[in-house]
Amino acid sequence: MDFRRTPLTVLVLDPYITRMKLPAILKVKLDVRSSTLERVIDRISEFIGDWRDPEKKLLAVEKKCEADLVRARTDIKLEELGVKHDAARVKRAQQRWLAELHRNQDNMESVAEKTLPLLNDSARPEEVDSDWIANFFKQARQYSNSEMQQLFAYLLAQQFNNPGSIARRTVNAVACFEPADASLFQRLAGFVVRIENSPFPLIFRRTSYYKERGLTFEHCLHLASLGLISTNDSGYSQTLTLPTQPEGWFLNLQYQERRFRLLFSERAERIDIGRVLLTDVGRQIYAIAEPSAVRDFPDFLTTRFGECGLQLDEILSPISSDSNMQAGGRIGDQGF
Repeated sequence: MDFRRTPLTVLVLDPYITRMKLPAILKVKLDVRSSTLERVIDRISEFIGDWRDPEKKLLAVEKKCEADLVRARTDIKLEELGVKHDAARVKRAQQRWLAELHRNQDNMESVAEKTLPLLNDSARPEEVDSDWIANFFKQARQYSNSEMQQLFAYLLAQQFNNPGSIARRTVNAVACFEPADASLFQRLAGFVVRIENSPFPLIFRRTSYYKERGLTFEHCLHLASLGLISTNDSGYSQTLTLPTQPEGWFLNLQYQERRFRLLFSERAERIDIGRVLLTDVGRQIYAIAEPSAVRDFPDFLTTRFGECGLQLDEILSPISSDSNMQAGGRIGDQGF
């Protein structure tokens, strides 16, 4: 049997996997061929050291410490410009840098470990730009919070799985997050609906519905300050192209795992989509988000669209059984 082409979920005793010293919880979740995993780990190791081998990892940290300490001593001497050498201060600086380096190393390795279960077998780590990865770990190493590390892991896995799908500015935006910001974006993502496969947060004005479910307009303004969404209290509308269909004019909508068809009684040129739009950064983060469904949101949308003379009908056939769903209309570009 060719072990390199067998899913890792059945290869707990593969010598390669044993050599990686992965936590047991990861071993049973990985569903990637070991050759793919090896390429990803080797690519990550170029930037954080060989974190599979404790001895090599310690050596890498020590070498980096030595280099930083040499630079530190030089900087201190330059700053003092002849002032008597302060051995105590140098020692304190050494202790601080060592502690910082070890903390950064722990954080980067934690993110790397959390990334592995999120990979797919088509991951192409060699196609990811080295500058992108260097910037990624420069930002990710700051966080010891488990939720933030998980978010960074999703970003890295998405980039390895689909090189070029995550922009550097998206990584930098996430680096400005507080843990509460990530939770707040997840809450907003619970109101995102795909209209003809484009994600739109359907946040309409003049309703207490969202506030009662934990999302206020002030929250939206905060997410806008982070560059994740754009807000307009007067609301947004999008241009439509509605070709004539045997069933009439309609748009395909998807909310979580449920699909709908929005029916128009007459051809329309625009549609009201509320007062919030995702930015490019917001759409990239939404692509890796796993928001919880708001249970009664489809009912709310049915009523809201009904007030505008539109009819929202659910398509009950499973998504997986109808991958070639008939296209409806086209909605204008929401890019920012």
